Amino acid sequence: MKIIAGKNKGKPLKVAKQGVRPTKAMVREAIFNILQDKVIKASVLDVFAGSGALGIEALCRDAESAYFIENQPRILQENLERFAYLNRAQILNCDFRRGLKKIRGRHFDLIFIDPPYKRGYLTQSLRLICQLDLLKSDGLIVVEHHYKDHFALPENYRVLKEKRYGETGVTFLTNISGGK
Repeated sequence: MKIIAGKNKGKPLKVAKQGVRPTKAMVREAIFNILQDKVIKASVLDVFAGSGALGIEALCRDAESAYFIENQPRILQENLERFAYLNRAQILNCDFRRGLKKIRGRHFDLIFIDPPYKRGYLTQSLRLICQLDLLKSDGLIVVEHHYKDHFALPENYRVLKEKRYGETGVTFLTNISGGK
C-alpha cells in the first residue's frame, strides 16, 4: 500500500499482515478526489486508524494536524515516524469510545471513520461524535463501510454524497446543526 498523492506520493505504508482491512488505494484516491481542497490546513480525526492510511494521506496533502484513534498503534506509530509526521499527529492508544471522549472540546474539519464491518461500531461512533460536538459546522465525516451496512444517522447530520466501490461504501456526512 502506497501514498496516492502529495508530498510523499508513491512512498509505501506499512500494514499489519492480518486482522485488518486497509482502505484500498482506489477508494482512498476517490475519497480525496471528492475532498480536494477541503484537506488543505484541515484538522483531521482518523477513528479506527489502523495503519493510519487515511489520516497520513491527509497530512501528505497539507492537512494541518491529525488525531488518530487506534487500540493497536504500533504500525501507525512506525508509519508516522517514517513520514516524519509525529510533530503534526497525536495518537490515542485506546478504544474508539474512550478516544472520542478524551478529545471532547476539540473540533475537526474532517473525520474519517473506518470501523470493522458489521459490529455496530459505526452507529456508536457517529452518535458519540455528535454528542461530543467534534465536527466543525462546515466539516465533513467520511464513513467507510460495507455497502450493505446500515447505520443510524444522528439527527444533526445529513448525507452529502454516497459512493460504492465493489463491496465498500463511502458516505460523506455534513453537520447541519451549526456546530463550532
